[in-house]
Amino acid sequence: MSDYKIILRDGKGKTTTKKTVAIIGAGMVGQAVARVLGQLGHDVRLANSRGKKHVSYVASAWGATPVDVSEAANGADIVILAIPYPIRDEVLTTLQAAPGTIIVDPTNYWEPRDGEALQPKPGEATTWSVAKRWPSLRFVKTLNLLFFELLKELARPDLPDAERTAIPIAADDADAKRAVARLLREIGFAAVDCGPLSTSNCMSHGSSLFSYCMDLGKAPDVPTAFEHLKKNGISGKLALDEVS
Repeated sequence: MSDYKIILRDGKGKTTTKKTVAIIGAGMVGQAVARVLGQLGHDVRLANSRGKKHVSYVASAWGATPVDVSEAANGADIVILAIPYPIRDEVLTTLQAAPGTIIVDPTNYWEPRDGEALQPKPGEATTWSVAKRWPSLRFVKTLNLLFFELLKELARPDLPDAERTAIPIAADDADAKRAVARLLREIGFAAVDCGPLSTSNCMSHGSSLFSYCMDLGKAPDVPTAFEHLKKNGISGKLALDEVS
């Protein structure tokens, strides 16, 4: 992992630390995340399947370092898979991330694009299923319900968490969940804890929260997120307390 050093204070005046974040995928989502994290002073790497030569232009535009997928995870604190759902295992094979690496999975299954063959089993959470195949990695499900155009627009680091736009998060590893939740807080969102990966289908296609965000194109505040999670039997809570 990278050596931490103090670089800034977040909207609440809390000290934050520099992280190395590798983003796999240089489409609109990957670029949006790279831009906001680069502006916060983090060490951002950007990679796609075509190699670092093909991603160098967009990487330089957002202050990121272009890398090949095979080297992106080396020493990274967090890896974000800004890629289509069907190629997760292919990318993870190429990535060769070290055991314990935090992998953020914001992918969504979409039948018209992904086909019936890849459709999750009834009740099966998609990130939980990929985590079973890669047990040495620490998976976090989040960022799958926010349109990339809103990432900068809705960020409010000046507000307390309870008054921010909510971003659901789920993970089995408490430290991994906390690390990603802190990154979301630093950007300007409130991470709403949805529990372990096995229950993360509460933010997947067919859930009340997914319909609210993706079908209606809305971004929930914290009380609204809690309300929709309750419809799926999840007692939502903020992932971080005020002193975390």
